[in-house]
Amino acid sequence: MVIFGLAVLSVIVLINVIDDEPAQLGVNSAASSQDSGDTTTLPGASTTTVPGATGTTKPGSTATTKPGTTTTTSFNPAGRATLTIGSSGTDVLLVQQTLTKLGLYSGPLDSSYGPSTAAAVTTFQTQKGLSPADGQVGPATWNALAAA
Repeated sequence: MVIFGLAVLSVIVLINVIDDEPAQLGVNSAASSQDSGDTTTLPGASTTTVPGATGTTKPGSTATTKPGTTTTTSFNPAGRATLTIGSSGTDVLLVQQTLTKLGLYSGPLDSSYGPSTAAAVTTFQTQKGLSPADGQVGPATWNALAAA
């Protein structure tokens, strides 16, 4: 995991070094993104924010976001933990974002797996014909979310 994190950091540094418009870039920030509310940065990721831009970057990915746009990276469902009520973290946020895009979830993107997230997952599972439609995100549901 440490090697992976260092590789991501190296790519980010290289991108910043060869960027042809460094004067337009904001600050490299996990701290400032939390202060401004413009960007969600997941553990192990580093983000350079362009003023006025929003986005979500997962570890191992890079993105350039233009002002006024929102970018969410796709995910690989392999090896993800099963999510249930009470779960929290970046995987929950990813599920909430995906279900929001699909119009099934309208609650807060707060990384907390509560009853409204479970209800949206159950609706998704029912629509996709997954059984059981239990509101838990296990391997079959992860795969269906990745394909959605």
